[in-house]
Amino acid sequence: MKPFLKRVIPHNLHRSANLHPGSHFKRAGWICAILLLMLPGAFQVQAQVNSAVSPPTSKPLIKQHTEWLTGVRDTSYTSFSDFQKNLKHYPFIQLVPDSSTAAVTEKRNLVYADLHGRKLHIDAFLPTASLNAKATIPAILIIHGGGWRSGDRSQHIPLAQHLAANGFACFTVEYRLSTEAFFPAAVYDLKAAVRWLRKNKQKFNIDGHKINVLGFSAGGELAAFLGMTNGLKKFEGDQGNGHTSSKVNAVIDIDGTLSFVHPEASETQHPDKIGASAWWLGYPRTQRLDLWKDASPLTYAANNTVPFIFLNSALERMHAGRDDFKKLMDAKGVKVKIIPFADTPHSFCLYRPWFGKVVADVTTFLQEIYGLHK
Repeated sequence: MKPFLKRVIPHNLHRSANLHPGSHFKRAGWICAILLLMLPGAFQVQAQVNSAVSPPTSKPLIKQHTEWLTGVRDTSYTSFSDFQKNLKHYPFIQLVPDSSTAAVTEKRNLVYADLHGRKLHIDAFLPTASLNAKATIPAILIIHGGGWRSGDRSQHIPLAQHLAANGFACFTVEYRLSTEAFFPAAVYDLKAAVRWLRKNKQKFNIDGHKINVLGFSAGGELAAFLGMTNGLKKFEGDQGNGHTSSKVNAVIDIDGTLSFVHPEASETQHPDKIGASAWWLGYPRTQRLDLWKDASPLTYAANNTVPFIFLNSALERMHAGRDDFKKLMDAKGVKVKIIPFADTPHSFCLYRPWFGKVVADVTTFLQEIYGLHK
C-alpha cells in the first residue's frame, strides 16, 4: 500500500482488509468510503487558504450614502452671504453687481441639455460688436463654486459681462449638484455643455478651437478636471451631441483644488470629516479612497496637454497638488501660470478691489496663448 494511504487508513482496518485473500474489491470499497469522509474537510482547508489569499467575491460593496441626495436645493452659499461673512475681516470689499450694457448682448436661460425632462440651463454674454463680424472669437465656459452642493450660475454673471466686454463669448452654466446627483454627473453635464457650445459655434460666432473653461472653488476643480480628462471616454456621459468633441483648449482655475488625496489636501489632513467632498462623492474618504482619487484632477495630469492659469487666494489648502502639477507640465513643455493674490479671502474673485485684476489676468492669459491683439 502507498505511504499516503497508510497514513490515512487506520492500521487495524488495513489488517482486517487483508484477512480475506482476494478481497481487493472490499479493500477498495473501504478506501473509497474513508476518502469520501475526508474530502469535505480537505475542501474546507483549501477554501480557508483561498479566502486568505483573496477576499470572497460575494462580499457586498459598500453602498453610496443616497440619503445625502436630498433632492432639495441647498441655498446655504450665495455671493451675498459670502460677502457678509467676509466683511468682518475685509471691511473695504465691494461685491461686483450684475450690470447689463449695450456692449454685451445677453441671452439668458438657454437650454443646453435635457435629461428626461430635467433641463440644464446656460446663459450667453456676447460682445455685441462680434455678432456680425467675420472673425470668430474665443469662448469661456464659466463654472460656479459652492462646494459641489450649493451656489448657482448667477455667481459669475458680473465676471462674464466684463470678460465679454473684453472680446470673449462667455457662458455661465448650470450643472447638477450633490443634492441631486453624485460624481461624475457634474462632469458629464459640463462636457455636454462644451459639446453644445462647439455644436453651436456658428450661432455664437465662436472659434471651436478656442473653447476655454473657467471655474471658481468647486468650479475650479471641475474646470481642471475637464482639462485633464480631455479625450477620456469614461467621463463623456451621453447628454447629447455625442459626435462633437468636448475638448477644452485652456483652463482658468480660480482657487480650485487639484486633489482630494494629495498630502496638502484638507481632506487628507482631516480624513474622518464628512463635508462637501464626501457629499459630492457619496462616500466618506475612509470608505472609498479609490473613488476620491478617481475624482481628483491631478490623477489625470499625465494626460494633460492644454495651458493652465491658476489665480489663487491666500488659502494654501485650496492649492493642493498645484505645484506638483506645474513641475510635471514644465517637464512636458505645457504652459502653466500661477498668479497669487496676497492677503485675500477664498472668494476674492467676486469682490473689488481684486475683481478688476482677475478680469485683466484672464484676458492677458488668453491673449497670450492665442496670439490675440492687446
